[in-house]
Amino acid sequence: MSGERLGRWRRDRAVEKLALFAALFAAACAPLAPAPVPSPEPTTVLAQGASEAVVYIKDGDILAWDEATGESRTIFDAGDVIRVEVSDDGQMLAFLRRSVVQTSDVDFHEQSAMWVVDLSGQNRREVVSAESLRELLGASETDSSNIPEMTWIPGTHRLLFNGWTYLVQAEGESHAIPRGLVSVDADDGTQQVVVPAEAGLRFVASPDGRQVALLSPTDLSFIDADGSDLRQDVLTYAQVGVPGPVFPTGVWTEDSQAFVVTGSIDENPAGIDFDLWRVPADGSAPKQLASVQRSHPPSVTFSPDGQFAAHIQYTDAAPPEIAGWFITPLKGEPGRWPFQATSRWVMPAFTGRRTEKHSRGHWRSSAPVPPRTVTSASRQFPGEKPPPFNGSTQPTSCCSPAIRRLCSS
Repeated sequence: MSGERLGRWRRDRAVEKLALFAALFAAACAPLAPAPVPSPEPTTVLAQGASEAVVYIKDGDILAWDEATGESRTIFDAGDVIRVEVSDDGQMLAFLRRSVVQTSDVDFHEQSAMWVVDLSGQNRREVVSAESLRELLGASETDSSNIPEMTWIPGTHRLLFNGWTYLVQAEGESHAIPRGLVSVDADDGTQQVVVPAEAGLRFVASPDGRQVALLSPTDLSFIDADGSDLRQDVLTYAQVGVPGPVFPTGVWTEDSQAFVVTGSIDENPAGIDFDLWRVPADGSAPKQLASVQRSHPPSVTFSPDGQFAAHIQYTDAAPPEIAGWFITPLKGEPGRWPFQATSRWVMPAFTGRRTEKHSRGHWRSSAPVPPRTVTSASRQFPGEKPPPFNGSTQPTSCCSPAIRRLCSS
């Protein structure tokens, strides 16, 4: 293994160590509750009249905890659910069911199907079968298949999703590449292929539900949610990443007029350098907001007021180590964003309008959080204060003392 690849391997292992240790650290610091509270896996906050409900998965079943009553009820109990998403109006749930298919005495593959159900638990139905997904992806008999990204188009009962294939007996989904983009109507089950599965990409729907940002390893494009008006290569950049490509991270501004994304990607032995760009949806010239060195694009998360970006950063040592989480101010007026783009990283979370630092990389605010925004629970450690903003465009460390010790271990 070359020195450069060994450095990347060690860096990736260090990130995995940080993510695992951070999860254990958070669990150990959790306060005792006066009564048992469900411990959900993925959760989604629902706007439901004067109260809120939390939909979550437990042992493969879908449950909903009601804030008004303090009780949970079962919505779907098949025991095979791996993900759930809530419609914009809070009335429907889309969820993935995973099954295992044995093809011989020693060979098998996993496959997923998409179902929907009313919040009441009624009218459950399959809208994307496992077979149709596998056909869409051109999966072989040994390939496993799944839907890595799915989201409700705001203001509608339509969903966008992509898919990928992988070998469950090998590296699993860790090196799988998302492909294609499909729209499905949850009411009647009709599907539309927006982008063929030959294209590797991630996507982010705009808050107004009219546009979709298409993020590939080499370029950013826009397309209308109905599949029309493709604006290709509105921002281009070099592909990096070994063995698989690195996808950029981005988020729409709250008014759906622009997309902020990690572009101008360049790999070096101590991480990945990239710029943060504001790309208008009307075809105007992109504007560079900030530069980040020795980081990783999937680690980026943006503050709701559009003034800051948080990201991981590595040292310039050989091999590089994790220095911690840092905050980079964004120049100009990039615009507010209502919720974060999907990422598989454990990262800081921003909520509300003010950018007040909270411990463990989280941010808190007195302003109400939009119903679609979901963040992890943050905890205050005595004696810890937000890091001061130094007034420059240089990143500020956002690790608490406890996490800084973790980062350096």
